Amino acid sequence: MIVGLPQHHSNWCHPLFSALSGLRGRISALWLRVWSFFASHHSPRPTYSYSFSQQSNPDCHLQMWTNFQRLQDYRSRDPSGEGRASMDEEDFLQHREWLGKSFIDYANWLQAKNQPAIRAYFEDALQEAPLYPHFYDAQGNNFFNGSLNPLEKGERAVLSPFFMKEASLAQLSSLLPIYEEEGHYFCYDLDTRRYEEIPFDDPSQGMSQLQQSMLTPGQRRALPPNFTALQLERRPGRRGFISAIDPSIAVQERYVPRELGTYKLLLLNLGLDNNNELIQPNQPDSAVAGELQTTMTDMESPWAPEHCQKEHLIEHALADIFKEDPELFETVKQRVDFYFKNWSRYENELNTLRDQNGTLIRDKNWERYLPGPEQMLAYSLMKNIQYLWVNAISSNAFCHHLGLPSAAKYIPLMVGPARYRRAAYADQQGQSFIDVWRKVRGRLVERFPDKKDWVSFSGHGMVVSFDPDLIQKQNERNINHRQLANDIGLAGIDSLHGKEMDLFYRRTL
Repeated sequence: MIVGLPQHHSNWCHPLFSALSGLRGRISALWLRVWSFFASHHSPRPTYSYSFSQQSNPDCHLQMWTNFQRLQDYRSRDPSGEGRASMDEEDFLQHREWLGKSFIDYANWLQAKNQPAIRAYFEDALQEAPLYPHFYDAQGNNFFNGSLNPLEKGERAVLSPFFMKEASLAQLSSLLPIYEEEGHYFCYDLDTRRYEEIPFDDPSQGMSQLQQSMLTPGQRRALPPNFTALQLERRPGRRGFISAIDPSIAVQERYVPRELGTYKLLLLNLGLDNNNELIQPNQPDSAVAGELQTTMTDMESPWAPEHCQKEHLIEHALADIFKEDPELFETVKQRVDFYFKNWSRYENELNTLRDQNGTLIRDKNWERYLPGPEQMLAYSLMKNIQYLWVNAISSNAFCHHLGLPSAAKYIPLMVGPARYRRAAYADQQGQSFIDVWRKVRGRLVERFPDKKDWVSFSGHGMVVSFDPDLIQKQNERNINHRQLANDIGLAGIDSLHGKEMDLFYRRTL
């Protein structure tokens, strides 16, 4: 199996403070009740359309390649030949329409676990890889429960270096390209490229009476092959997508790759070993890498080699730069953990913690399942840049991205947007994280002067661009912190936070 896990919150991607999820869920439920009351007496929230794909499942690792390709297609339309991104009216689609277009890729991704080398890789990982939550100290105390501070517990749960996470059955749910609106049900049709109504005799019975014969051939192809065997759940509210739980997507004891696990699989799919070099035929994981590439090609996935190339991954480029310049590598190491401890958790925890059997993780073959040092530092650097970019564009999106209630931006003791920004600018022995990023960004642009656009995966996948034209379009819109946006110096194309960010690829209907 090679899929990231739908997280246990509405954001779909890695909540930083998962220890607060129960409280957050109760707050969200109360807010939904309050919102429903006022919504019935006021104008509805605006509906948006987007010119880049928006996700409804935890498939940002696929969406980033889809959106990178769309950006290149938009550039190819420029009649001047200068490569400016040109978007037409028909390029803007609603969120649910993007779900219909992308779900077939996600469904195929879920099925890719059945390949023999990939399955064997995961079976070995259950014995050798760092697994959440099975990190223990010498006395047998669980590392993730070893702090009374809920913020630190949440940070450990996300930023600690594990390959797979233990998942409950409910966490294995995903959205289908089916939704209900005021008693009517619609399913995406791959032939018409529209949501077409399902002709129920009695709509009040809803999904309980759905039969394959009610769907068109295009609708049936938009659903996973084992659709009839899934446990379906309707999302609450007047409008709601249908959620499906599929226990077969788990690996043995319901372990699934998460963040660093997905990053490692991406590196394997790109044919890269832990030294950031091409895997040779005699290396242990050459069969896994080859099978991934073949499977992705056969499924016409965004991870197929024709789209998914190492030359476009910014973390790959940064890892090469760090290998060539050990001094820069050390400088970034000293500044990258200016607030969160992503790098130090990788550098330190794996040397001291044990698995559930009391075996030191460092004595196991964990290197096979996690990136190498330069790759990990690039991941940690870009995770902070991603957080800061979201912070610069929208305070609400920043809270959403970290799994926090929006009120966190007003609470001094929480990691609100302002507090995180200040830490990035804080002087440490003569330079701040922002100073270091400017240096790294300069090296990247110097090394690749003609490359405008990159794909980035650091737990969440997105497209980043150093194109001055896109940066200007981004910064002309309503953004939260213009100075920070200027200091980061990039434009972002994100599949997750479209409703919270007023960006150039969003329109109000």
